[in-house]
Amino acid sequence: MDYMKLHLIKLFLLFCCFPIVAETTDLKLEENFETIYFNSYEIDTCNKDYYSFVESTTKLKKYILKDLIAYQVNELSQKDLIFIQKTLIDFCNPIESFNNNFSNLSQILNSKSSNKDILLTLHLYNLPAAIVLSKNKNLSSIYNVMLDTMGLIRENINKLKINNNWNQSIISLYNSILFSASREYSESITDDFENKSYQNFLLFQSLENLILETINPNINTDDLELIATVLMKTRIQKIIENKKFGPSEDDYLLKEEFYNLYLNKYKYENIKYTEFSNIFINKFPGYDLNNNFIEINLDLDSLDQLITLSIDKTTTINTSDVEIKYMKSLLSIMAEKFDDNPNEIISNSFFAIGMISKRQFKSCVFNDKSIIKNKTLNYFSNSAKLNYLKFTCNEDPAYYQTITKNLLNGLDLIKDNSLNISIEESSNYDFILDSSALIIALSTFTDNEESKYTLNQDDLNMFSEIVHKITAKFKKQYLTTGDDLLSVGILNTLIFMLRESSLGDISYENNIKKIEKDISIKFKPDHISLKNQFSKLISNFDSDNANEIFTFARYIQYDLKIFINNYFDEKNYYWPSKIVDDIASLNNDDEAYKDIINKLELISYAIDNLDKAFQGPDYFLFIFKDQSVDKWYLFRELVPLEIYLNYILVLSNKITFDQYLSITEKRANQLLKIRPNNIAMQKFRDELLDSNYHKPIRNLLKNYDKAHKSFASVKDSQFIISSEKQEYIKKDISDLKLKYKFELMEIEDILFSDEHEDIRPSLHSFESHDIKSLQDMMGRHELIISTVIQPDSMLGYTNYITKFNVISLPLFEPIVIYSDLLLEKYIDPSSENFKSYATDLYHNLLGPIEEVLPSDAEITDIYIVPDASIQKLPFHALFDYKNDQWSVEKYNFKYLSSEKLYLYLDEHKVSRKDSFFGIGNPSLNKNTIKSQIESYFSERTEININNIKELPELPETEQELVNIGNFFDNKKLYFQNDANEKLLYENQFINSDVMAFATHSVRGVNNTNNDRGLVLTPGDIGDVADDGFLGSLDVGTMKFNNDPLVMLSACNTIDSPYYRSLPFSGLPKSFMNAGANSMLMSLWNIDSNSAKIFNESLFDKGIFTRSFYLGDSIQDSMIDMIDSKQHSHPYYWAPYIYLGK
Repeated sequence: MDYMKLHLIKLFLLFCCFPIVAETTDLKLEENFETIYFNSYEIDTCNKDYYSFVESTTKLKKYILKDLIAYQVNELSQKDLIFIQKTLIDFCNPIESFNNNFSNLSQILNSKSSNKDILLTLHLYNLPAAIVLSKNKNLSSIYNVMLDTMGLIRENINKLKINNNWNQSIISLYNSILFSASREYSESITDDFENKSYQNFLLFQSLENLILETINPNINTDDLELIATVLMKTRIQKIIENKKFGPSEDDYLLKEEFYNLYLNKYKYENIKYTEFSNIFINKFPGYDLNNNFIEINLDLDSLDQLITLSIDKTTTINTSDVEIKYMKSLLSIMAEKFDDNPNEIISNSFFAIGMISKRQFKSCVFNDKSIIKNKTLNYFSNSAKLNYLKFTCNEDPAYYQTITKNLLNGLDLIKDNSLNISIEESSNYDFILDSSALIIALSTFTDNEESKYTLNQDDLNMFSEIVHKITAKFKKQYLTTGDDLLSVGILNTLIFMLRESSLGDISYENNIKKIEKDISIKFKPDHISLKNQFSKLISNFDSDNANEIFTFARYIQYDLKIFINNYFDEKNYYWPSKIVDDIASLNNDDEAYKDIINKLELISYAIDNLDKAFQGPDYFLFIFKDQSVDKWYLFRELVPLEIYLNYILVLSNKITFDQYLSITEKRANQLLKIRPNNIAMQKFRDELLDSNYHKPIRNLLKNYDKAHKSFASVKDSQFIISSEKQEYIKKDISDLKLKYKFELMEIEDILFSDEHEDIRPSLHSFESHDIKSLQDMMGRHELIISTVIQPDSMLGYTNYITKFNVISLPLFEPIVIYSDLLLEKYIDPSSENFKSYATDLYHNLLGPIEEVLPSDAEITDIYIVPDASIQKLPFHALFDYKNDQWSVEKYNFKYLSSEKLYLYLDEHKVSRKDSFFGIGNPSLNKNTIKSQIESYFSERTEININNIKELPELPETEQELVNIGNFFDNKKLYFQNDANEKLLYENQFINSDVMAFATHSVRGVNNTNNDRGLVLTPGDIGDVADDGFLGSLDVGTMKFNNDPLVMLSACNTIDSPYYRSLPFSGLPKSFMNAGANSMLMSLWNIDSNSAKIFNESLFDKGIFTRSFYLGDSIQDSMIDMIDSKQHSHPYYWAPYIYLGK
């Protein structure tokens, strides 16, 4: 029997135990039966005595009926007994068992037996072994068996008694799925079944839903504990499988769910698991709660899996609070279990190195731990890791010295020139990787301004010696795979780190140059092989290699990124004078130059094929599918690097400016297709629904749009609804997603039929827009500025699109840092000296307008499409030092969520004939004094929705809305008790042309959700439609009829509702998708009195002014405030941004 089979059987036996105690007169036969059936899966052990026992109905029946009460077996019929005999015989014939699985299962579920539960348990007990031992060579048939099994059980679940036997059926199903997933690695499998990870994920998800659907209080506590443990392991497997194919947002959601359900409830060596109790309370009225939790043990194998899943595949630059809490919890649990396996615990704890080195959290849980000393690689590695954890806790130099000593001792055990650069499974290679990671982590940790420990020259010399020894261990070879690129990227990162840490010692710097030269000589990229490998991965795409493609595409940039970083200095940043001189000095046939060009071509090839690299397994949503966020992140990583280097080549006279423009125009067109933008997509859908051309399929499109919105809303709710609430509705969310998915697929089948062949191409026209179609719609006076910045903020570029030109220019200075510093100044009305940052940003972002655009370009209107990293930067509040004026005094600024949104919006003209709906000053706390109000806005960022009534009232907003309303002939105003949420579902609101909210905007949290929303008068706190909190999910259910202007006169209404949101998510996206044509919002907490002045001035027009363009009026009002003494600080006039035309 091969190793894999033995391994799977051992794993299976850990879970399985059949609840029957041998107690018979014929003890020998029973013992033989139990030895074979319970303790062995060698099918050749099914001996004569086994068959003799099983085929004797008398012996078998007596054996089964020993403990009727404990195992809930009813009186066995002859049919039951015959079926049990057949099942026990099939156990010895896995091929027969596998082939007859479906028919036998159908027979059980459709029988009239009162013992279906025990029959099902016996039948499913055979399934894992049948999958492993049937020697089936066709993986697709194995998956089909599992899909049919899960489907048939779920369809007939009402026919079963869910009792204490159910846990054994659940365990068998879990093992069957686990073994099905493992079979793909078997040498006996011959077919190349695609999307295996996705299939595994769906099977585990189906098991999860089955458990949540069937658990009930009638199952005893011990069995519930077993089922809860299997459910936990099932969810771990879901995270594992999703990691291979799924989007990072799903990875985030799954880990957040696991943290909230399990890790957050770990206390005193066990998880106090509450999900089942919450389901019972919600599902079974009158349920008597004896204990609100079940204790689950988190074993070392599960810990091992969870810690390795903590790494974010897209970017480790931005780490969410949930991911940090996830890791901190795991470290605490591992420290508690340290004595179970110290070396394994320390080895796995190292996955926290990234977060700890960046000081995202501090952990001292290993300070009292130690391991047995010896002279092996494993000891030196784990000792270094343990001392690193101790050092980052208290920064004791003794720990630091021990780390470097351990690394040097371990490296001395590895022969020079003994390792391939390719990743390999060996203790030597693992030690090299661990040593490299430790040096980088130590450097990152001590380089922080909070560090108590400063590296001295002796430390740096030690680092240099370690890096030299690491490099010496590798053989000379060509780089042919993505993993090779990663390994060399790590070495180059070490070199860059050594250079950045230099204190000016000549000998030290010469050593660095020597190591760098050794690396360049030893490792030469084979660009043809690398390109071929990437091409092969793409051409053979299925969801199983999606993550491999993604990481390969990321690895190819590392070398060039470090090459550019070597030219960085704190005075000139990435301004290219030195790098231009060096590249210009190279001949085109120099190896160094050819290496740069080959690497650049590889990056360009990866960017060209981004669409092929991201084809997730969810092939529904063919029509209204937004772009992948992961694809967008990769575009943001690679394209700024490509544009920067090509611009350098222009300045170095290696390529012409026309060649550069050709490259950047290609990327600008690609940008239009790749940038995710749900708002523009919804406007496209609305346009289709209103089109006469699509009248024959209008009802189909309406149903499709409705199902799509419902699907998106359910998915958004997973980010927003609180973990406590999700414990009650986890299965409901999953079922709804599946329901809407199938609805979408059914409608797509009709839309893609021959009947609608002529209309079908127009359904995909959203994807066909390019720069030319955008320019055709633009006026001569208009300019679109869009920024693209790498997730780590190192490089970026800006697109300048006019009616006749498109130019992309790299950013050479730290725009994100400037932006953050400027915002710190702007949100404080007492701040000074903010114009220097505003000037730097103007020079980098707006200065090129005069420099690169034709002299006859008379630009007056600028549309800003911000990158996520600077989405709160007010471009209209940058300062032109040369002309001594703010940018808003020169240009009229409007904002867009994407370039494409320009195509689907109308320039908003406000008319006196418009119907105006104003709602403000909700009935709240009338006794709040001014000091408390100021404290609220300066200290609070969120409030429990149940406590909304505590917020101060805003009486000045009544006069604000009255004054705005004076412009309109038709107006409706609602204040105090009338300013309630139910009002917003009436026709007078949804038919309005202008909607204005003058109230608080807060991040509301309670046991239901965590969302950014508007505050209204609270009614019934238990009713989400009347709790006084209008969140983004609430707005998402609305549908406006007249393409209204929506004004949110409230604090920080642009704030995104959840981690890693795209610009204009949350309230802006919800209002725009509900039908708004434009929105006026705020970037930070605004002063109520200045907001009143600003909003009133927008509509303060003479009696002869019947209409005006809102964008023009916003510009005029800002300039008026700048010119005033009281409100000239940007705090008062800069927070307002206009999303629209």
